[in-house]
Amino acid sequence: MINRTLAGDFLRRWEEMCNMDNGKLWGINLHTPFAFIGGDRSVAANQADNEGLLSKHGDVYVGQFPADKAFSATALTFGGKRWGVAPWGMVDKMDGPPYGLMFHEAFHCIQPRLMGEMCSGAYSGHLDSTEASILILLEISALMHFLRSNDKPALIAALSARNKRERDFGRVVNEVLEGTAVFTEIKLGYAPEEHLEELDKKVASAGKSPHLAHFAGYLLGGLHCFAIDAVDEDARRSIKADADLGAILTKALDKGIPNFDDVDFEPYGHSQIMEEQNQKAADHEEMLRQIREKFIEKPTLSIPFAGSGSINGQIIPVDGLGAVLRGNYEFFCEAGKIAVGGGDVLKSQEDLRKLSAACMVEDGNKITGKNWELTLAQGYAIVADGINFVVAKGENV
Repeated sequence: MINRTLAGDFLRRWEEMCNMDNGKLWGINLHTPFAFIGGDRSVAANQADNEGLLSKHGDVYVGQFPADKAFSATALTFGGKRWGVAPWGMVDKMDGPPYGLMFHEAFHCIQPRLMGEMCSGAYSGHLDSTEASILILLEISALMHFLRSNDKPALIAALSARNKRERDFGRVVNEVLEGTAVFTEIKLGYAPEEHLEELDKKVASAGKSPHLAHFAGYLLGGLHCFAIDAVDEDARRSIKADADLGAILTKALDKGIPNFDDVDFEPYGHSQIMEEQNQKAADHEEMLRQIREKFIEKPTLSIPFAGSGSINGQIIPVDGLGAVLRGNYEFFCEAGKIAVGGGDVLKSQEDLRKLSAACMVEDGNKITGKNWELTLAQGYAIVADGINFVVAKGENV
């Protein structure tokens, strides 16, 4: 449940921070409609909506988030307005105030107006290979070295690693979309002396993940924005939806970028990065083996999917199966609502959602399994299909 007094304090202080910047960073004040949403779907917002869902209660506007919509930390539309959204569960887990998160999601609200329409939810799975991960981490390491020391050779090394990675593996799809939001989050949400510390935390968190490609756009985009800001502040203000941040930085630097093989990357941890990524690749293969066993050799429940959902966790591509969504997941479709807490959902290539049925228990329209719960819509039921189960409707029930 949302602490309304605390939410009001956060919203009031965040408005002050927005007004202190007042467009200096991006040319527009970031004080957008903003809402905290609790696990019980309660809302505490900084203004009224356009459809009467929220009403004034002290310093905040309160009400219930629509039951048929999924929410996460993002920018989304409800009640006839576009809002920056922060789940209260995330705020509760933070060590300090959520101003960085608030700036991140508020920035997503104004991005289309500021930079043009972007491809949202884009996924950089083509960068999942060990070789691509090594190049990403070298680029990150060299950029961090530059931001700490203002050492231009480190910036040149970062761009050299970037050029090789883009030539061999392709671009990071969501680098501008998420990178500019990360830059805004840290630049405005934290004191200047905290910027490097916050970047270090994000880099460390991504480095431990078995799925670096998911974080590549956030990290590389954010770091390149900080580097562009340090080299040429005016160049940062020119970023648009289709921008190539590496090209902007190269132009601002006004220096030639050598080939990857002509740069010494050892000062940026090349040997250690290679060793760690090779071990991670071995661990990843073992994880994929367990996933295949779970969704091929053991009973599963398949749900026809055409709807909307959200995930707070990992997306793990699995050749021949689709992608596993690992973490906290919620979706709504014609067959009903499914909520997953710290488990796996397989998004199959046949546009089904599959769950492990090993511990499945039916109780009317409520079906539960290990880490998941399904609420079936009227007219749907569970049907056996060999060792597996499917959700079926009408004459198929």
